[in-house]
Amino acid sequence: MEDFLFCAALEGRTTSDEIFSAFMSATSDMDLDWNKCVGICTDGARNMTGRTSGYVRKFSAIAPNAEWTHCFIHRQALACKSMPIELKNVMDSCVQVVNFIKDRATNSRLFKLMCEGTDADHHQLLFHTEARWLSRGNMLERLYSLREEVRLFLLEQKQIYLGQLFHQNGCGAYIAYLSDIFAHINVLNATLQTPTMNQITAKQRLHAFKGRDPQLVCLMAHHLRQLQDQFDDNLPSEDLTDDTGVENPFYVDVHRMPDKLSASEKESLIEVSCDNLLRSIHHQEGTSAMWTAAVVPYESLAMKALKKLVPFATSYLCESAFSHMVFVKTKGRSRLTNENLEAQLRIKVSRIEPKSSLRMFSNNHRIKSLSQFV
Repeated sequence: MEDFLFCAALEGRTTSDEIFSAFMSATSDMDLDWNKCVGICTDGARNMTGRTSGYVRKFSAIAPNAEWTHCFIHRQALACKSMPIELKNVMDSCVQVVNFIKDRATNSRLFKLMCEGTDADHHQLLFHTEARWLSRGNMLERLYSLREEVRLFLLEQKQIYLGQLFHQNGCGAYIAYLSDIFAHINVLNATLQTPTMNQITAKQRLHAFKGRDPQLVCLMAHHLRQLQDQFDDNLPSEDLTDDTGVENPFYVDVHRMPDKLSASEKESLIEVSCDNLLRSIHHQEGTSAMWTAAVVPYESLAMKALKKLVPFATSYLCESAFSHMVFVKTKGRSRLTNENLEAQLRIKVSRIEPKSSLRMFSNNHRIKSLSQFV
């Protein structure tokens, strides 16, 4: 089980030295044995992954057994940034259309009235921001669903050039393509945003997405090939056969055992595949719980499996905690101290159940269960 460690503010710069110093300061009194740390997951920013002075390099000095994982969500988002110049121009025009309508309060109100008059499914467009993973796909999907209302509104506002975007020279088809492909990318991204994601599952889902090869023509096919190249550059291409024995050892092919296993570990894997108790745990509680239960009878094999399952595959937990922090630290709470913010954030994100036997007593109030405050 993982739990929230700490939240610390970076008052000045966000260099690797500042981040590492804040980390060491926050964890110095926690009495943690970093030799037991087996993984660290971050994005690919230079201050995190620099070869000589990045945060990961500094962290490896105190946790030599930790292996770095480049967040699979960030790698997927990075792979999807590139596109042919023709599609990029259409994408930029779409952003320009949305900004024209959304940036002006009058335009936004008039467009809403038009959508209400046509009984459209939606009454507003969505802004696009590069900082949010699902933003581009959501913006395009909404724009395409309201394309006719947008075209009529732009023509009424004398925006002839932008209005022609939806029917001139096949741009409408380009928008449809971008909306569709980024809808699929959004689904992929959303499947990676789970707190229990591990490297094996993340790789499988990304490889499954890469395996899709629809026979589109010309520009669409070129973009798909470019996506394929970007995924190859940013995502792992190693063979998945070594992971099958970890994810589901009960269906392993004895003739195609992972090469990295010793002879005794291969024998243990065969024994695990025939263990009905472990099979039941796997079915009821999942892969991680099954290998945890297998540590005593099959220590060497189980430890190898857990080293693949325990490290974080994405920085989702950190990203979701930041979203909770934005919700907690509103403008009306601008004087909230870092200590109180950390305490409230811990209550918000921790998955450890409070002990119902603990009570909070007050001379002036009724007795309340601690669980009422979570």
